Amino acid sequence: INNLEKIYFDLEAMSSSKFAIINRIQWLGEQILSPLEQFVQRCQAINFIIPEKLVKCPFDLLHYRRKPLFLQKPITYSFSEVNSSLTFSEDWSALIISDPTADPENAAAIVQEIFADSVYYNIQELTLEKLSLIQPKDLVLISAHGSVYLNSSEQQDHIILNQELILPAYLSRLSPKLIYLDSCQLGVSHQFIQSLKRSKTQYYIAPILSNEAGKSSTQTIQLFFESLKAGSSPTLALFKARTQLYQQFKQTDAYLKLMWRAFPFRVYHLN
Repeated sequence: INNLEKIYFDLEAMSSSKFAIINRIQWLGEQILSPLEQFVQRCQAINFIIPEKLVKCPFDLLHYRRKPLFLQKPITYSFSEVNSSLTFSEDWSALIISDPTADPENAAAIVQEIFADSVYYNIQELTLEKLSLIQPKDLVLISAHGSVYLNSSEQQDHIILNQELILPAYLSRLSPKLIYLDSCQLGVSHQFIQSLKRSKTQYYIAPILSNEAGKSSTQTIQLFFESLKAGSSPTLALFKARTQLYQQFKQTDAYLKLMWRAFPFRVYHLN
């Protein structure tokens, strides 16, 4: 576990060499995945059911047959056995919020076009008071700056809303079926995870690492929602997005930058 968390912190800080990280994820893959090879080889998708304290462990980055697992199988994380399914509909109600400094190419507008029943805000036009008056939505998409206090339980994780802070309760009140947060590190926020789980949100998609503003994050949003609209599950939609990003950026990026662009998002099946 300590080795897995060290990989997480090395990726977040971009502080280790390519070879040091690859050596560790190959070795850990052999220790963790090789004993399960007959199951991994046959399955169509993998669900890691983990205790919440292990959210910083990037199991899907481990090598299986010398290749990262997230490039081979659709991956979901959950905290108990969950059997619910999600049927996507363009009739869903949606709340879409975009901060131009986090979403410079306005990828959020691409998603707005999918849903006729959508409310869109440039974040500069939004306040907590306005947010608190919005009715529950089927889908919430926010592209804005997030902060997670990994080493403190006293400070509250949040999304920056101009001079205010969006805390988890403001989003869980909306009870979305699916929430997609394009906000740094919120994929490892215990506070957001717990709050959304209590509100019966089914799927939570967010990056576990700090992620790029624009470019790869724009393409992740576009590819994910195009696949979702075409009938893919959230898990399969993210798998398709990440594999396409990896193929595109491996031509130009060094290893750590490639992981920063292709790897950071995670799907949680909460309820």
